[in-house]
Amino acid sequence: IFSTMKGQLTTITGIPSSGKSNMTEWYLLNIAKDYNSKLSFFTPEHTPYTLFHSKMSEKVIGKPFFTRKHYDNGVTRMSKDELNEYIEWSKERIYITSPTKGEVADWDWLLNTFEGQMLRYGVDIFVIDAWNKVIMKNGGGLNEIAQILTKLTQFCAKYNVEIYLIAHTTKMKKLDNGQYDVPNLYDVSGSA
Repeated sequence: IFSTMKGQLTTITGIPSSGKSNMTEWYLLNIAKDYNSKLSFFTPEHTPYTLFHSKMSEKVIGKPFFTRKHYDNGVTRMSKDELNEYIEWSKERIYITSPTKGEVADWDWLLNTFEGQMLRYGVDIFVIDAWNKVIMKNGGGLNEIAQILTKLTQFCAKYNVEIYLIAHTTKMKKLDNGQYDVPNLYDVSGSA
């Protein structure tokens, strides 16, 4: 369907609630399992992070974390052993990037944090979910956006890592048939 490679910035966009985060997480967790990669998630929309980890464990183990009444087909929730398996695996594979008290999540802070994780822990895949959750110092004009995208691309190339940037669209207009057009990069909120 698609492939990515080290040294590359990948932008993922789509209409609201279309599964951008879920698809990205699923894809990258499989990459981490298959290729021994380490992931860092900057994902302020998915707090509390304990709940985020419960969703990640479902993707890794392939079973629900919580008991769900709508499962009639014999699917049971993951066992404590399976949860512990995820916990042990994720300790060396999944890092959460979040500002501590008093820090501001702007682009300089985020790239400095990513660089530290890469050098200290060997993180080689970074997720920014979402573009609009990182503060732009100068209001987000086209010049600033271009500079940020250049910094992200240069970071990927310099360190031979991957960054996945999840970008929300501007408000999309519904078509007469009730569907939406397929968004492109010009539909990303804050783009040209």
